[in-house]
Amino acid sequence: MWFRKRVTKEDFDKSIKQFKQAFSKIKSEQKKQNEELIKHSEQIQTNSMSLEALVIVKPTSRPTKHPIKLPKPQLVETHLNTGESINTLRINDFTEKEKGILNTLFQNKDMSLSYLDISKVLDKSPNTIKNQIREINMKSEVLEETTDSTNRKRFTLKKGLIIEKPLD
Repeated sequence: MWFRKRVTKEDFDKSIKQFKQAFSKIKSEQKKQNEELIKHSEQIQTNSMSLEALVIVKPTSRPTKHPIKLPKPQLVETHLNTGESINTLRINDFTEKEKGILNTLFQNKDMSLSYLDISKVLDKSPNTIKNQIREINMKSEVLEETTDSTNRKRFTLKKGLIIEKPLD
């Protein structure tokens, strides 16, 4: 035989109070998550703007498969204190594709670029860029490598590299 327990006003009030506390905790957690979401959204917007600054706008008259050919600088590493030349890099030692990567890094020397960033600028696969950067590193020591907070490798040209004379 089933018996129904009679709910007293005190039990009912206690249940309502527990419900209100649980609801309050949920609302405060939701507020924290919304604030975090806004912070992440702002960070994505900032990073997106930085990436847009990297992307070179291609003229509509060119096919989309081919990147714009940029002027190729000749780079010289100079000693910062004496101005004495340590290592002259012959730009002709690099392939056209490697020159494109060096040029991209030179044009964006204020920023550290990842494989993905460079690949978007040059319209190539990130794996291709990775292999070409490996080849550049084997030929010379012009790149500084760092790792960002997401464990992505980022590259910049070493400090002290200058254009001795632009190639025509």
